[in-house]
Amino acid sequence: MFAPTEPVSALFDPAPSQWGLRGDPYLWQAMQRALATVARPSTAASLAALIKSAFEQLTGHPIATNEPIYVPEYSHGGMSSGLVSPSFWREVAIPLLVERWSERL
Repeated sequence: MFAPTEPVSALFDPAPSQWGLRGDPYLWQAMQRALATVARPSTAASLAALIKSAFEQLTGHPIATNEPIYVPEYSHGGMSSGLVSPSFWREVAIPLLVERWSERL
């Protein structure tokens, strides 16, 4: 069972098996590290807002952006290296994290 005092980062384990673009796994890891000391919010809406805020802080762009975002720190070679998919985060990652949050109430 997920204790309310556990950090949000606990929801990031395990990582998804599929990603939007090559930079998404690196953003996932960066977000997990960034949220390691943040306590679990009391509502799903608060969790989603927290993830959206972390997304903007870590990428420099709002999650509402439609185009892929290039983040140099997440570039490790390959065709779409360093690119983050905002739609993946809106449509897959946040719903997954919210689902994990609700399963652990």
